[in-house]
This record gives sequence, C-alpha cells and structure tokens, in this order.
Amino acid sequence: MTTRIFKTLIAVIILTASYTAAAQQIYINEVMAVNQANLQDDFWDWDDWFELYYPTGSSPGVVNLANYYVSDDGNNLTKWQIPDNDPTTTFLANGDYLLFWADKDTLQGADHVNFKFSVDGEGLYLTAPDGVTIIDSIEFGPQGADVSYGRECDGCENWVYFNNTTPEESNGELMMDPELLFINEVLAINTTNVVDESNEHAAWIEIYNPNDHA
Repeated sequence: MTTRIFKTLIAVIILTASYTAAAQQIYINEVMAVNQANLQDDFWDWDDWFELYYPTGSSPGVVNLANYYVSDDGNNLTKWQIPDNDPTTTFLANGDYLLFWADKDTLQGADHVNFKFSVDGEGLYLTAPDGVTIIDSIEFGPQGADVSYGRECDGCENWVYFNNTTPEESNGELMMDPELLFINEVLAINTTNVVDESNEHAAWIEIYNPNDHA
C-alpha cells in the first residue's frame, strides 16, 4: 500500500513538473495600453489588450491555460483567473497566440479580464494555478495612443514599441513602402512661358507622382 501511494505521488510530481515546464514557455508577447483606434473587440469597443504566445515546436503541442491567473498588480497575482468553461480562450497550440481584452468587463466573455491598463504604465503578470509561480511578467512605462509594446520578435527577450501592431500575429515592425513625390521641373523666371489662372506669368514648380494612386 505504501509503495502504491509512493508511486502515485511520484507520478503526480512528474506530471506537475512537466505541466509547469510547458507553462514556463508561455510568453506575454505584446501589450496595448491605450487603444483609441487600433483594434475593436466583438462588441465594437476600443479596449486595451494583451497577447500571449506559445513558441513553435514547444512540447506538449497544446497547453491549457484554464485556471491560470493574469493581473496588472504584482501584489495581487490572482486578480483574474482564466475561466475553465471556454476552450477557445484557454487552449493554446504551439506557435499560436491568445488575445485578451483588458476592459474590466468580464460579462463580455472569458477573454475579457477584470482590469484595465494605465496610460502612465504599470505591469502585467501571468501566474500558474498555484497563484504564486509567475510564468511571465512585464513592467512598462507611459504609453502612447495606438502604439503597442511587445517583444521584438515572438518570445524574444528585447521589448520595443510597434507603430504597426500585430495582435494574434508574429511580432515585427512592418516596413512600409515609401510614397515618393518628385520635384520634376522649376521655372524661376517666367516672362512668356505660361500663365496661371489669373493670367499672370508667375514662377512655377512641377511635382511628379510616380505612385499608382493619388
């Protein structure tokens, strides 16, 4: 009997260790603290949001975040517990992302937490179901409107600001193609060349647009 109990305890310890090790690979990946016109939730609200990321190739292939905690207060790590009644917001496959809305409106769904972010900056903590073990955390300073703060690449150590936010997508600042205009021709002294709308011979400048749109 004693041997059976001992083996059961060992099995529980091994499973718990494996589960915790898997959870340790989950990252807070991107945070939006001042959402004015960036992304709307299912209720058409412009709410703060944050993204969790489970790295590609991680084992097990899927983790369940039900009963884990998220908080914006390091002194209250159990501020909000991820519900266990909605698999769409608790199961996370490797290489995938989960987006949560920090709108202090949990009635809108399991992906809506009971706190909002401060524009002046604060912290975000992901904690294991034991309410003590911090899986990941980030503290950030004052934030600008519609600019997110995230890892330079998914799971990377370095954090940067993104003008082009990437909720539920791979992190990275998008390089926009420059929209060029050219000064194409200048006439500084116009005595007989061409007249303007007032029938005057004014100096003029020509701008050329090589783009396929105005």
